[in-house]
Amino acid sequence: MSRVDGTSSSRTEKSGRSITRAKNELESGDLEAFNPSPPNHKIDDKAAQLEEEIQAIKVEAKRVYFVLSFIATAFFLLFVASVGNRAVIAIAIAASLILLIGIAKWLEFPWVVLNLERWHDMFFKACERWIGGKKPPTTEPVPDQE
Repeated sequence: MSRVDGTSSSRTEKSGRSITRAKNELESGDLEAFNPSPPNHKIDDKAAQLEEEIQAIKVEAKRVYFVLSFIATAFFLLFVASVGNRAVIAIAIAASLILLIGIAKWLEFPWVVLNLERWHDMFFKACERWIGGKKPPTTEPVPDQE
């Protein structure tokens, strides 16, 4: 069923041209934009590098916070030592060690926590000896030998 004016033949010519144009585009590589591209490792590497830098900055900030709290505690202990008596100084040292252990645990410094807990134990053993005084060693009486 073709028309007299020839429109059907022009449609087939247009569709034939579009098919050949599509084939040429496939051959020339214009459709490469639809192909998946290889993963961009530069962005991944940069993101990993930035993440490491952020972690280093966070650790450094935590160290600064701990050092500042340690210095503030030392100044507090100096003040207490200049004003208070021996019992107040002992209580202040015990409280400051407990406070510093808590801050070190909160800031995730296990190596600081271990050392502070060792100091804490040494301090409490010294306080026990000081409060309890020196006790003479106890010996059992020698049983009578009959």
